Amino acid sequence: MSRPPLHGRDAYRAWREMTTRWADNDSYGHVNNVVYYGWFDTAVNAWLVETGLLDVAAGDPIGLVWRRAAVTRGRSPFPGRSRWGWR
Repeated sequence: MSRPPLHGRDAYRAWREMTTRWADNDSYGHVNNVVYYGWFDTAVNAWLVETGLLDVAAGDPIGLVWRRAAVTRGRSPFPGRSRWGWR
C-alpha cells in the first residue's frame, strides 16, 4: 500500500520537537500509542501556553484537540527526537 505524500512544513501552523525517554520504547524499539497521545497533548498545550491562549494557573479556557492523526515516517528510538506539526 502506498503512502500519501507528506505536506510541506509551511502547511502546518506550528511545530514542536519532542525528545524520547527511555520508558517510551518497548523492547522492540516501538513507541506505544499512549506515548504518542501524550506527545500530542504536550505539544498542543505547550503551544497554547506559549502563545498566551491558555493560562493553566488562572484561566478558565481549556484547549481541545478535536481531531488527531499521526503520520509516522520512521521509528522513534531512544535517545532520539521527533518533530510534531499541527494545522
